[in-house]
Amino acid sequence: MGGAKHYAYLTDDTFTDPKKLARAFRKLHRQFGHTSPARLAKTILAAYPDVDKRNLDTIVNLFSCEVCGKFSHPVKRPLASNPRIPEFNHEVGADIFWVNQIAFLHVVCTFTLYSQVERLASTQGDQVRRKLMKMWTRYFGGPKKLKLDLGPEFDNAFIDQLRDTLGCEIVAVPGGAHWSHGTTENKHGVLRDMTLKMLSDNPGLDPEEAMDACVAAKNCTVNVYGYSPIQLAFGYAPTIPHFPTKGDAVTDEELSLVYKGYLKDRLQRMQDARVLAIGVMAKQRLRKALQHPTRANHDKMAVGDKVDWYNENSMKKGTGFWRGPGR
Repeated sequence: MGGAKHYAYLTDDTFTDPKKLARAFRKLHRQFGHTSPARLAKTILAAYPDVDKRNLDTIVNLFSCEVCGKFSHPVKRPLASNPRIPEFNHEVGADIFWVNQIAFLHVVCTFTLYSQVERLASTQGDQVRRKLMKMWTRYFGGPKKLKLDLGPEFDNAFIDQLRDTLGCEIVAVPGGAHWSHGTTENKHGVLRDMTLKMLSDNPGLDPEEAMDACVAAKNCTVNVYGYSPIQLAFGYAPTIPHFPTKGDAVTDEELSLVYKGYLKDRLQRMQDARVLAIGVMAKQRLRKALQHPTRANHDKMAVGDKVDWYNENSMKKGTGFWRGPGR
């Protein structure tokens, strides 16, 4: 008798009467292993196209299950986190940094970390806009989001013209919040350290030529998701010219015939830049790990947990205090 009672769910008016539809919906939800209401609604519509969609949408929106609420798995991504950047040239950060009193405009894709750098004769808004159009948008088109700081070289009418021309969203980083521009600032440090090291090893080298070699080496170094930035941006790794070393089976006579003069110097600089890229990035990871505070306890923290934190007053040393709890 207990099994025969379930046949009462399926009658001629099961999917037309609102009360019977709600009752059948709950039964089907349990029968299909507590499937999601939206997926179950699609199945019902596929089997019975004449079902009143308004009644079905109301049931889906108001549906609740105690078993699902107790045993369901949490969402993999926190609802408050930033959305993942899906593709190359979706979000691009641009900023100016200085090396030996020379200004360089640095543009980097936030997803692939692919960079382009151009030397600036001046930091005026018109000059920055022209360089940005020349080095990035001419080849890759306008990004969907352009992240800039509030410096005078970006906060002007020329950048407004650039926004109107490209049709992109301008994301302004708040003043003093350099961590909001973290990807670009991080790559500033990498390229600056590489260039200064190369200039110290080669005193007569032009800073712009050293920067070009460092940017090329940084873009070809495998450091993003197991790939290099140029692989993620264009889909393949370029064939980089190889400079023979002592371990290669090449005679001195062959070296003198093929690698000499300007070509030899260029290949040597590219090789030095690749070695510098690996060393600087490894040093940066170690420095970040050593500066990061280690937790005194072994409790596992999750997003949304309430914690206490120590707020140190940077203006007066030793005047910090504890605050919290906060999420």
